[in-house]
Amino acid sequence: MKVLTEKTKSRILHFNIEQRTPAWFEIRVGKFTSSQIFKLFTQATKAARTAAALKEVNRGGWLSEDTAATSSEINFAAKQLNILGGDLMKLKASVKAGTSSANTQKVFEFCSALKNVHCFSDGAKVHILEKASEFLFSSSEFKFANDAMQWGLDHEQQAKEAYLDYTGFSGLDVGFVELGNDTGSSPDLLVNEEGLAEFKCPNQVNHLKNILNIKTAEDLRRLSVQYWFQCQHQIFCTGRAWCDFVSFHPDLIAGPYSKLSLHIVRIEKDEEIQAKFKSIIPLAAKLRDQQTKEILSLL
Repeated sequence: MKVLTEKTKSRILHFNIEQRTPAWFEIRVGKFTSSQIFKLFTQATKAARTAAALKEVNRGGWLSEDTAATSSEINFAAKQLNILGGDLMKLKASVKAGTSSANTQKVFEFCSALKNVHCFSDGAKVHILEKASEFLFSSSEFKFANDAMQWGLDHEQQAKEAYLDYTGFSGLDVGFVELGNDTGSSPDLLVNEEGLAEFKCPNQVNHLKNILNIKTAEDLRRLSVQYWFQCQHQIFCTGRAWCDFVSFHPDLIAGPYSKLSLHIVRIEKDEEIQAKFKSIIPLAAKLRDQQTKEILSLL
């Protein structure tokens, strides 16, 4: 008997929901999903990050023992904190001597907050509003697939078969994986007990670019960061250990270049970004709910 759903302590795996069907669109409403999760991590302007860091320091909400800061960072922090004139001279002397004072503590807290506090960019805020809008509008607006997307969808099954044949792995399709109320993922394939696979079927030139330029996880992060985030978020949602990023082109299967039809790069779990998913997705969900509440208050 086929298992329709599998529920663990924190996640639900839906095997009975086919991707890109009305049920699939419905279950994704309002949730932050893997293909777009990178938008939450686009960098805000320095002015916005500075304002966020100041807010944290001034409310006493950012305590840090980190004293790693360059002289230019210290000067910038002192200016933002209005440490000027003689106080600035005392601050610099204290930093040089390695002694602590109220001002040195505030400066180092500001520097740490500026590096680490998360501030949503304008683009991230638009994406969060898109998630809020899904509660209000029909999901039909989100079903569009351009020619490149349709090409990928048309050849995904062939890519899966080629991948499983090449690796000897076992694979299982899943429609959607829910992780709580605010996020989820639609992996292309669950692989063995610990892995995943994400398939891309680009055009001829882009497939060759992938072969030449993307050989490691760091290459993927540097050249196609949205795909790196997609793989990492799938790992986060499923609790698995790795995801194979697979570039596939069907025109190369037959003939002397068949080995080039499939290009596989292993993406291991990145603990740092996994921790950021845990902290930032709830912040995005909170803003989404605030936006929704504000809009509904106008009724």
